[in-house]
Amino acid sequence: MQVTVRDLMTASPASMPPTATISEAAQMINRECVSEIYLINAAGHLVGVVPDYEVFKSLLLNMPSDECVGTLMSANPLTLEANDDVFEVATIFRDRRCSRVAVLDDNRLVGQISRRDILRLMMAMQAIDEPTESTETETNGLHEPIPEPQFMKQRQATKIDAEM
Repeated sequence: MQVTVRDLMTASPASMPPTATISEAAQMINRECVSEIYLINAAGHLVGVVPDYEVFKSLLLNMPSDECVGTLMSANPLTLEANDDVFEVATIFRDRRCSRVAVLDDNRLVGQISRRDILRLMMAMQAIDEPTESTETETNGLHEPIPEPQFMKQRQATKIDAEM
């Protein structure tokens, strides 16, 4: 079973043009309860990301609130493709220690996926799958073998299949 980023992502994340003002960004962060805003150009292409901290800091430092939010952005943010395999993406989240990533389809921003989205999937897979006996001697305190999480078995199987 392949689960793609599109299957888990939040569609239409908070976004605005880089020419929007810092004040408009602050209002969107507050209204949408988000921790970052994606900046997109007229063609819908992602040009940067502005974390709420940068907006907060700019207001704290009394920067003009009518200044373009694009001055606060981090250009070339980490992105994923909508059809990427979630189990491969999980390693990116682990290795890069990121909490959320923009999702593109045809170079257009279509969503956002978070570490929490992937965690929910892993928890659901463990609850749905029947536990299997582990060949390891480790126990859960009740003298029963601790089964290997099913999502890891599926990820390993997918990786082995890809190598063949």
